[in-house]
Amino acid sequence: ARNQAPDLSADEKAVFVFSREAHAGRVSDEAFRAVQSRFGLVGALELIALNGYYTLMAMVLNNAGLPLPGNAEPPLKAP
Repeated sequence: ARNQAPDLSADEKAVFVFSREAHAGRVSDEAFRAVQSRFGLVGALELIALNGYYTLMAMVLNNAGLPLPGNAEPPLKAP
């Protein structure tokens, strides 16, 4: 199902849940603790920054109207 983590290692699942929650608005205390216990406070903060950077780049690329390399056709049609 869409809201369940795929078959992942414990570390991957912690990052997946953390990132999914971050993109939904706020990381739960449980998800934050899971990442912090494995990667430390700095790792958890870096993961927040990484998610934010990903969102920034997605917005820029989705809205800047830049062509694909080699003027390739987009693989998906815009709605």
